[in-house]
Amino acid sequence: LFWFFTFFYDSLCPFLFFVFNSCFFFFFNAQFLCIFEQTTMTTTSQKHDAFVREQMKDKAVTEIAGVGLRSGETLAAVGITQAYQLLGQFLILQKDKDAFADFLGENCVMQDRYKEQCFNCLNEWCDRNL
Repeated sequence: LFWFFTFFYDSLCPFLFFVFNSCFFFFFNAQFLCIFEQTTMTTTSQKHDAFVREQMKDKAVTEIAGVGLRSGETLAAVGITQAYQLLGQFLILQKDKDAFADFLGENCVMQDRYKEQCFNCLNEWCDRNL
């Protein structure tokens, strides 16, 4: 009986430990990848949804999806501090994506994905409310 436990402890325990750790790693790695895929599959942010669902009123320009604090500050230097002012410029440009992206590029330093988020947010707001 002592020999059996010694054999088990010396030869099988390290093997079982390796198998358990491997399964544990692959299982949680797969779970992490699933969670990562789910977060990247979403099309709009919470900021986008919150802005689109509510009335414009006197919202700050930073409440628009894609417009952060730094972009909001550069837009404020141009005179756009409220969301309705950026919406007005969006409508003056006749909801043209390229023209609006050019306007944002000229007046505030913004990455292309944030320009697209801003455009999509204002465009959906217009579709729902105008």
